[in-house]
Amino acid sequence: MTDAAKQLQMRPKDLIAWLSQHHWIYRRSGSDAWTAYQERIERGLLEHKVTTVEREDGTEKVVTQARVTAKGLARLAEEVSRRAAA
Repeated sequence: MTDAAKQLQMRPKDLIAWLSQHHWIYRRSGSDAWTAYQERIERGLLEHKVTTVEREDGTEKVVTQARVTAKGLARLAEEVSRRAAA
């Protein structure tokens, strides 16, 4: 999302707030990670990157990141500029 914000010439914090307000992403209760709405994934606007991380005690943790696709970046550029002009 940081890279998408740079492309849109926005602060990452502002982009994340916009995505949340416009139902692109949300946080599950008890989690710090942002999750993409299924509809946005199905439309090819967002995707999830899943990574397995090994902790110091040897156990594994699955980490999920919501990512903006190229198609999503194009749509965001349209929507953000349209709403800024309104």
